[in-house]
Amino acid sequence: MAVTRMIYNAIMKRNSTYVSTIFAGSFMFSIGFDSLTSAWWEQHNKKKLWSTVRENVSSPSPALDRKEH
Repeated sequence: MAVTRMIYNAIMKRNSTYVSTIFAGSFMFSIGFDSLTSAWWEQHNKKKLWSTVRENVSSPSPALDRKEH
């Protein structure tokens, strides 16, 4: 009971504090969720993303430099 009363007095007693806590919590959750999903996506698609394929695509191969007559 002491913990719930402490949470109530610290966070939920005033509406402005309660709403601010909800906004701050949702903001931190969105940053964490975005970071985790981006890391998972990059790990899952390791050799399919432009950042990993760029070196192979940007430099033309020597076979393309020759013109066949």
